[in-house]
This record gives sequence, structure tokens and C-alpha cells, in this order.
Amino acid sequence: MAGLITYLTTKRGLLNTSIDKTLRILKSLLYWAQGQGLYEKDYRRFFDVRLKGIDANRAEVYLTWEEVSSLVSVDLRLHSERVARDLFCFLCFTGLRYSDLKKLTHDSITPTSIRYYAQKTDQLIEVNLNDHARAILAKYEGGDTPLPPMAEQRLNRTLKSVCEQAGINAPVTRLRYSGRHRIEETLKKYEVITSHVGRHTFVVQALTLGIPSEVIRKYTGHKTEATMRPYIAIADTLKAQEMEKFNRPLFEKKRTNRRRF
Repeated sequence: MAGLITYLTTKRGLLNTSIDKTLRILKSLLYWAQGQGLYEKDYRRFFDVRLKGIDANRAEVYLTWEEVSSLVSVDLRLHSERVARDLFCFLCFTGLRYSDLKKLTHDSITPTSIRYYAQKTDQLIEVNLNDHARAILAKYEGGDTPLPPMAEQRLNRTLKSVCEQAGINAPVTRLRYSGRHRIEETLKKYEVITSHVGRHTFVVQALTLGIPSEVIRKYTGHKTEATMRPYIAIADTLKAQEMEKFNRPLFEKKRTNRRRF
């Protein structure tokens, strides 16, 4: 396994996050092969490796409520851009993974909620619909699916253009690793937007609004409280920043000197 990781790092130039994904795919393949009787050896010990930085920055890219508002209101010329915007905003308002959004049928939608089995975990999840999510669904009533289909690669590419037009260009610093080599880069936020940022945005905004983390986990399917900690840390920072607004000076009434007779 060490030889494979060295090859992927030095010869292919992959980041640790990509290597981790590759190893997960390989592990799943071996699990399937073992279940089919095609592979008999114990493979699990070979995957007991820890790659540096694979959890870094996972929850740190999200949209503020002001940025979501800018995205909703920006005037877009192309139909594909408007669809990409609606799909992404639906993720921001529901917390769905894009893989689950693509599988939604009309039977998944009720007047008050969305019910579906998560593709990643096979877990039954029910998400209550808010007004923003309902408004997006209403745009596409009568279609073959609740929302129009778009390949995820095309969606991610289009989102970058849409977010740039919406002025979502705050600097984002990312820390990544290739093997032990540290790579730090600062980009504009629209350059790092993907469909999964919608899910991050939902969790951060829900926590900031005061929705308990155990309720959010039921909406998103996060299995443990530990997976919520990066989001909770972000939400706590945002709340502290909002509380600072109370430190503005108060207006004092001007005192008038009245003559006494």
C-alpha cells in the first residue's frame, strides 16, 4: 500500500484527498469481490493508513446568507445558468447531497417535506420544506422530475460562472497536502464552489439560526456528532461576530436645561 501511495503522489501528482478517494474505491471493490467469492485474503489491514490533511477545509467553504441572497437575485442570461443556480440554492435550503437530489421523484415530494433514501448510506431521511425550497420546486412543476437534471461536472463548472456574476469573490485560503508536501493557496470563493458547498451552507446557516445539531443531523444524515464539529465551530464564530454588533454606541437623549421660576 505504501508503494501505491508513493506512486500516486510522486508519479501522478495526486493530492492526498484524491488518493484517499482512490483507496476508498479500491477497498469497496475488494469488499465486493470478497462477497462474490473472488478474493479470499484479508485486505483490511492494508488500508490502515492515515493521509495528512484529508479532513482539512472540508466545512470551511460555505456561503453567507448575504451571498445566498446575491445568488438568488442575480440576473442570469443563460437558461443553463438559471437552472444551475436553482439546483444549488435548493441544496442550500435543504441540505441534500446532489447525488440524492438527482434521484428525487415526484413521489419523494409531499406538501410539507422531502422523503428519500440517501444513496450514500441507504438511510431514510425526511427534510421539512421551507418557503425558499418550495418556491424553487414551483418553478419546475409539470416536469418529468421535480427539478431539471444536470450532470454534476457541468453543474460545478456552471456554478463558478454564476457565483462570479453574483459577486461571490471573498478570498478563501485552502491548505492541502500531496504526501507530506504542504500546499497553501488563496483563491476567490467562486473558484472553489461545487455542489457540495450547498450542503455546507445549509448546515452552517441552520446552526447559526439556532437549530439544534441533533435535528440538523436528521435532515442531513450525518451519523455522529463528531462530523458536525467543524460546522459548529464556524457557527460559533459567526454568532460571536454578530454579538459584536451590540457593542455599537447607544443614542443618548439630549438634555435641555429648563429655567426654574
